[in-house]
Amino acid sequence: MPEYKLVITLKARKEIEYFFEYYKSISEEVYEEFIFDIDIAYNSLIKIPKLYRKRYLDYRRINFHKFPIMFVYLIVENTNTVKLMACYHQSSEPKKFYK
Repeated sequence: MPEYKLVITLKARKEIEYFFEYYKSISEEVYEEFIFDIDIAYNSLIKIPKLYRKRYLDYRRINFHKFPIMFVYLIVENTNTVKLMACYHQSSEPKKFYK
């Protein structure tokens, strides 16, 4: 099974950076756990992106294991690419997830 290339949009990159800063402000230990959790999510997107079902149109969502964070992404089949569109806290308004 081929690995997918991960492309992170500018919007998602800014949101991820916000969560990095937020968890780092809590403690170094929490920050390191967050990095570990985000690594698990990245690896899942690269290796098994189809594991997660479509939620809206072609958008899919992966929830983190330890943190209440999710990635919203698209799979671009013709280029074997996963396009990470957004990173949200799970308590966020669901309407904005797929915009």
